[in-house]
Amino acid sequence: MPSGVPRPDFSHLSAYVSSPQVTRYSCPKCGAYVGNIEPDEWEFASGMLNSTEGLLDRVQMWIEDTKDGGASIWLRKGHGTNPNRHLRDRKSSEATDSIIIDLSQNSKQQVSSTPRPPSLKGSCHCGAVSFLLQPSTPPSSSETTGTAHRYPAFLDACTSCRLTSGFEITSWIRAPQSHLFHASPNPSDTSPSASSKQDENQNPDYPLNPTNPSLVHYSSSPGVHRYSCKTCTASAFYVNDSKKGESVDVAMGLLRAESGARAEEWLDWKRGPEFGDEGCLSRR
Repeated sequence: MPSGVPRPDFSHLSAYVSSPQVTRYSCPKCGAYVGNIEPDEWEFASGMLNSTEGLLDRVQMWIEDTKDGGASIWLRKGHGTNPNRHLRDRKSSEATDSIIIDLSQNSKQQVSSTPRPPSLKGSCHCGAVSFLLQPSTPPSSSETTGTAHRYPAFLDACTSCRLTSGFEITSWIRAPQSHLFHASPNPSDTSPSASSKQDENQNPDYPLNPTNPSLVHYSSSPGVHRYSCKTCTASAFYVNDSKKGESVDVAMGLLRAESGARAEEWLDWKRGPEFGDEGCLSRR
């Protein structure tokens, strides 16, 4: 919203200073992102709204940060109109189709020409939640052994994900819990150390240990558990009791793949939105 609008009262929310110019506010209980205050405007997370018809002038921003174009290759139209797309903020250059295609193709070339690292680093903005993801293994020996297996990734449009994240669409990857290891916040550290493997063996519930000091736990419905960073409130993990100890959904926005936001050397993106295990918009 533009300047001149009275500043909202965010005193009951968690505040995180992500840069000298931006303070972000989130729900301290469920971790949902609410909005941020900037010098010339304040912004509100559209996922918090129950009805947006006719209210929003949708744009896509900071596409340059994604390296590979991110979700802009899929989200080309909104309500029958083409939303404006920008490389950086609203005042920056337009991200044309040709620019986005170039970003995507350059990323694919990098993926095909560069060996995949032994593990993938994941971290929230403040670094308090940091982990390493081991490569996925084929589900059966009949699969081609020469091709690196990738984790399933999907866009989630369920109501609970929207309300607990603040965003209309969230993105997740699904991985065996045993493939996650603790990592130091150092971005250059991309392989599990002996100590981290030892810690994991001692704590098979990592990273979902209720005593983990970096995480806030929230149960959005019976048997459903969500974890976010206690400091910057970034969504981190989701697990259902029916899969406890087996698989965990990881917020893919935390992944730090060299190829870009889609991390296609690691992830196999499903086509179409996901609505939860039971196919229900309000399931979780």
